[in-house]
Amino acid sequence: MLDNATAIQPWVDVSPGAQPANQMVDLPFVHGVAEPAYESVVQTFAENFAQGELGASFSLVVGGKRVIDIWGGQVAPEGDAWSQDTLAVFFSCSKLLTTFVLHRLIADGLITLDAPLKQIWPELKAAQQ
Repeated sequence: MLDNATAIQPWVDVSPGAQPANQMVDLPFVHGVAEPAYESVVQTFAENFAQGELGASFSLVVGGKRVIDIWGGQVAPEGDAWSQDTLAVFFSCSKLLTTFVLHRLIADGLITLDAPLKQIWPELKAAQQ
């Protein structure tokens, strides 16, 4: 785990109006910052732990600034605390991002839906057939 002096610096600056999240909820294991306008999001995040959430993090960027960057809980039962740099499993969330990228490529005219798969992704073994 990295300490504050060597922590990975995110590429999106924190909003100057952000305040410590643990001042918005009375839970010592919720960390990070949020703008006061998003206090209800921090509270909802904290409520998940009462419903069995083990550990989690959430970040929201609005207008090019991080208005929420919170984390809390544990990495595993009886495990280390969740930190700002804890990696999380992504699973099916990548489908949404893939869809966004695909639609952007279509909108920019770089690919079409009618193009053969081997033209778009020649390295794909299934496309060779």
